[in-house]
This record gives sequence, structure tokens and C-alpha cells, in this order.
Amino acid sequence: MSGPTTPAQLLEVARTLGASTEWRVSGWATRAVAVLVRQAVEMWLVEYWEVTEPAIATSTRKAQFLLLHDSLPSDAAAAAHTAWTQLSHACHHRTFDLEPTLGQAQAWIAQAEAFRDALQHASRELR
Repeated sequence: MSGPTTPAQLLEVARTLGASTEWRVSGWATRAVAVLVRQAVEMWLVEYWEVTEPAIATSTRKAQFLLLHDSLPSDAAAAAHTAWTQLSHACHHRTFDLEPTLGQAQAWIAQAEAFRDALQHASRELR
């Protein structure tokens, strides 16, 4: 059995989980959405760097996001890094933290899509 393998597939699963009203799913769905969206964002980030600057694709995520300021408008790069930081926080369960809300999960999906669009635009500009 194989699971989602592309960022778009990961976001589709995230949307499905976020829309679930089944009680056995809804208790952990938003944290699962955060994991899936973060994975999609990281995959897009690595794909971008593999095409534009392969040496950067193997560096730390923090470095990859910092270097985006040379490729994306500064507000898009900052928004992407902020979303990734929030997703990273949400992925690590602490007993004293509240679960992310459905609104947060939906916002993360939208932010991931905006990041994808910004990367695609920057890639087209390089050609």
C-alpha cells in the first residue's frame, strides 16, 4: 500500500482530514494536517532548490528559507518561513498545548498553496 508521494497529494489528504466530522478522526486531524502540509512545503522547497541551486537543497531548512529572500518577494519568503515555523510547532505534540483549530489547519493549507505559487512564479522568472 502506498501513500501520497507528491506535495499536491499530501495537501489533498490534508484537506480530506480537515473536513472529516467523524469523531475518531476529528480529535487528531488538525495535527495530522499540520504534518502533511509541512511535508508538502518542505518538498516544494527542496524541489525548488534542486532546480535552481542544487547545493542549497542539502542545507538546513532554516538556511533554505533564509536564502529564499533572494528569489521571492520578501513578504512571500517571510510568510513561507512563518508558516513553516508554525507548522513545525504544531507537529510536535506537547501535553500542555491545545490542538490546532480547523481554521488554523485551513489557513496552513492556503499558505502552502501561496508558497507553491510563489515558487512556481520564481522558477518561471529564471527561465
